[in-house]
Amino acid sequence: MEIKDLVKNSEKYYGHIGGKNKEFETLQEHTKLCGQYYRKIKDFKNVNAVLKRIYKVLFKTDDYLNIFMELADSLVDFHDIGKINGKFQWERLNNNNFKTYDSSFDLGIKSEHSIVSSAIYFYYYGDKINNLKIDEQTKYLLTYFIILNSYVISRH
Repeated sequence: MEIKDLVKNSEKYYGHIGGKNKEFETLQEHTKLCGQYYRKIKDFKNVNAVLKRIYKVLFKTDDYLNIFMELADSLVDFHDIGKINGKFQWERLNNNNFKTYDSSFDLGIKSEHSIVSSAIYFYYYGDKINNLKIDEQTKYLLTYFIILNSYVISRH
């Protein structure tokens, strides 16, 4: 998922601030970098083998392996997407692009980002699974996996 598909002016959203000079990286850069690190760790630790073992316990055929792997791999891509929360940008990342953020509109999530990331992941993949032409049992199992992944994202 591209940040620009979710928000206008995506280049104004920070993903991380760090270093001696308090340098920032955009949310898109941060997401891309996290994905690169994940792929290195995934290869080094042979995560695919673990995911395939989990898949084999849940499913009888390999028909849904690709979507299952996408659901697992996209955890990293979606884990910080909730940083689009304007209050998070202003209060946590000191992003001056959000200095005029209307703090009265926070839906009770304050400056959190993980729960927003979780909701976006759940909505995006829930919709995708719901629109697949597959049997109800498979939809149920994939949706269950989405719920588990959403919880992980919400608690990171």
